[in-house]
Amino acid sequence: MVNIFTMLTKKCKCGCNEDIPFMDRHGAELFYKKGHVARGEKSHSWRGGIKHRRGYILIKRPDHHRANSQGYVPEHILIMEEYLGRELTEQETVHHRNKKRDDNRIENLELMTKKEHNRRHAEEMRDGTTGQFNRTIREKFY
Repeated sequence: MVNIFTMLTKKCKCGCNEDIPFMDRHGAELFYKKGHVARGEKSHSWRGGIKHRRGYILIKRPDHHRANSQGYVPEHILIMEEYLGRELTEQETVHHRNKKRDDNRIENLELMTKKEHNRRHAEEMRDGTTGQFNRTIREKFY
């Protein structure tokens, strides 16, 4: 017996607009052509272009000069650039004063050079009495 729903077609939801069968041979409704998946806003796992990585909040901005290979930029960089009214240079970075990487309030952010930022963290990771590098403190940051 022929299943009429395998003969009916509809458009693939990935955005390619190719025709696909309405149902597979087992009667399950199809949404995508084989090999096609929903990406970006059409994906079931879409979170509005926001994701978290190593404590930082990342925002989807594929055209931004600091975007990673997936098109995400740390939110604190976007906030500082908006506050300053310009893009950050390659030598500039944004420091979280209270060390909470997801606290992106402007009063918690401090613009500094990468050299100053590295020096500040190096000082924080040294023992105050001996001046020795303290691994347990370093592990809190990385």
